Amino acid sequence: MERKNKQVMKSGVTLAEMMVAACILLLMCSMMYLLFANCVILNQLNRERSLAMTHAEYVLEEIKNENFTNLENRINGVSPWTAEWDWDTTEIGTEGLSALNGEAIDTNEVGANPGLLDIVVNVSWVNRRGTTQTVSVETLMAAP
Repeated sequence: MERKNKQVMKSGVTLAEMMVAACILLLMCSMMYLLFANCVILNQLNRERSLAMTHAEYVLEEIKNENFTNLENRINGVSPWTAEWDWDTTEIGTEGLSALNGEAIDTNEVGANPGLLDIVVNVSWVNRRGTTQTVSVETLMAAP
């Protein structure tokens, strides 16, 4: 008879243990969501930067294919020439490129040696947070 009166111990999960497990799961899901959101934002920023670099390289290729004579004046917009490679969003589109938000390309020749041009191409745009981003590419071009 003694055996019938003994309480049988049941094993199981208590409510407190379930609450702790739910909190840990919620914390992990929140961290994964934040990681995903940051990856999406970084992907967009890197895509914009890559596109801006491509546009700067496109301008340098255009300049490279031009005759070296008066190239410095044409880049800097010295009269009677206009600054041929200073483009806004509309001009970028007419070149067949897809422009970034508020994109502008500014090309300058900054060197002092007439036989060696130091060309700088600055590409600026507005990212989705509303801040202006800039990428610069610089190269040297020698007279043939």
